Amino acid sequence: DGNTYDNLCLLKFAECEDPSISLAYNGKCRD
Repeated sequence: DGNTYDNLCLLKFAECEDPSISLAYNGKCRD
C-alpha cells in the first residue's frame, strides 16, 4: 500500500486487513 511499517508485526496486521498488500514473505494472521 506504499506505507512503511515500524515492524513486521504491523506489516502482517496490515496484510491481514488488506490482502492486496504484497510482502516479501508469506505472513500468517493470528486466529
